[in-house]
Amino acid sequence: MVNSEIFNLKNKVAIIFREEEKFGEAIASAFIDAGALISNIEHSTNPRDAVLNTVSDHGHLDILVTTPTFVKAEPAEGISTEKFKKNIDLNLGDIFFWCQAAAEQMSIQEPVGGTIINVSSVSGVVGLAGQAAFCSAMAGVNAITKTLATEWKEYGIRVLSLGAGLGKDLFEIETLEISLPDGRIGHRRLPENTLNKTYELAQIVTFLASDASQLINGTTVYADSGWLADGYWE
Repeated sequence: MVNSEIFNLKNKVAIIFREEEKFGEAIASAFIDAGALISNIEHSTNPRDAVLNTVSDHGHLDILVTTPTFVKAEPAEGISTEKFKKNIDLNLGDIFFWCQAAAEQMSIQEPVGGTIINVSSVSGVVGLAGQAAFCSAMAGVNAITKTLATEWKEYGIRVLSLGAGLGKDLFEIETLEISLPDGRIGHRRLPENTLNKTYELAQIVTFLASDASQLINGTTVYADSGWLADGYWE
């Protein structure tokens, strides 16, 4: 018999990094529908301060979700050192330090433990023209997810990634359309039915944050409608 209670997030306290952006907004909405309490970190730039404020308001921290931020495509031979480093800082460095701050709290609270979900991208396992920095960062997020899960499992902390497929409103689509022979969605390399919507991804994040997914740890779960499996770049 299925216990439906393990699929909800009732009274779980969550921080969503970049809640104000498209991914974060959709995830926050799905979490609230599932019963979670979303900590307001809108004006927090320091991860440790945000976690301390969350604990001050709610007493504990159960879930952290980090999300990437997207930049326009730029040829690898033309990107500046400053722009490359900034993308890595935003999409890898910041992610790591939010994970670190959350884990510090999760490892000392009673009861110990929690769930950290890093939203990454299929860009972490394929090469997308014009996205050298972003692809590097997403590969890095997948790598630190494995490492952190290994280090923190003794504290009851799960760390996993959601490898988001290509979305209709994201810059990845713009990048791929430039590379397609006819320059449009619907081509063999970019079928319309493989494109995701943010609310669909948010529902998957909600499941991954729930007790129903306790066996999923230290891995990247891809939600791409089979794009990677289907010889995406034929």
